[in-house]
Amino acid sequence: MSVLAKIFQEVKELENKGMDIIKLHVGEPKIETPLSEKIKERFSEALKEAAKKEALYGYSSPYGYEGLREKIREEFDVPENKEVIVVSGGARKACDLCMRYWKKEGKGAIAVLDPSWEGYRVLAKHNEIGLKTLFTEPLETSIDERIFRNFLEENKIECLILTLPNNPTSTIPENTEELIEICEEKNVKVYWDAAYKELCWKNEKKLPDVDIPCVSEIGSFSKSFAPGVRVGYIITVHETAKNIANIIKIETTSPPLFEQYAIAEIFEDIKRLAEERKEMCRKNARAVMKIFEKHNISCPEPHAGFYLFPKVGKIDWKKLLYEYHVALVPGDTFGGKRYEEYVRISLASEYLHRIEEGIIRMIKYHKSAL
Repeated sequence: MSVLAKIFQEVKELENKGMDIIKLHVGEPKIETPLSEKIKERFSEALKEAAKKEALYGYSSPYGYEGLREKIREEFDVPENKEVIVVSGGARKACDLCMRYWKKEGKGAIAVLDPSWEGYRVLAKHNEIGLKTLFTEPLETSIDERIFRNFLEENKIECLILTLPNNPTSTIPENTEELIEICEEKNVKVYWDAAYKELCWKNEKKLPDVDIPCVSEIGSFSKSFAPGVRVGYIITVHETAKNIANIIKIETTSPPLFEQYAIAEIFEDIKRLAEERKEMCRKNARAVMKIFEKHNISCPEPHAGFYLFPKVGKIDWKKLLYEYHVALVPGDTFGGKRYEEYVRISLASEYLHRIEEGIIRMIKYHKSAL
């Protein structure tokens, strides 16, 4: 079981016993607003409408529902040399499918830039893929291009999974364009995990461009709408799309047509909700960064939701959970001991006053442990 899964399970068990836990561990938007409630009602109405359409009772194409694919094409201005596939399981399943395609085709080494989402390591292990990792310093605003180039060459990397904005730091390197150019030069395919791009408020122009031939985009509606809506998508070249669609056709299927239809119907509403959540995370980030500044805690400046990745010193997450009733994720989850003095804090799953209270408790815990 992954560290994130263990934390999630223990939080649930404590809450079932009546304990009030400040949940800073999970990127799950829980704060309801009039807009989010309205959009949920619209989604429910769209599902009911879908149930009346006989065509939605059949099998879906392995590429997904054309109405939703067209919305994605229009919104993200997908170039003619790229195709859209809608997949079940959100961005996680999309990453899994890309890894399985890569292995099935006998392709070369896959890499990620740490700190990175724990799920990549879990998926690579499950698919028996050796995942190469490059350590990067969270507090640096750019990635050393010489080191990056050497890493690709020495490890014979042919595929890079690049999460931007980053999870856990919520940052975008200043030299992203130069990194992509190096990948193009070295014929390295880039799978851009864009799960948080709709929550980006700074450095948006630094995000990868899906027009670039070597770049494929992986996304979902889990962060912008609801984690329980497990619908993701892949934007990639036609040949790769065809091969991934074949895996879907053989082993599973695309998400239920009812669900895809309903998402297509509220597509514009989801964009509005993402804007609202972005501003909420931005406000929360500003407030928490002031607390960090007051207590001389270093933290990368966030460019998007949902997280902060402060350097607070090594923390025993279980002790913090059981004695201080605060749940967060230790930094070594995102790349080993090199990040053990960091923690990931979610800005989306609690109201600001509870986030601030959780931060104060974390600081008290750390001072008591010195």
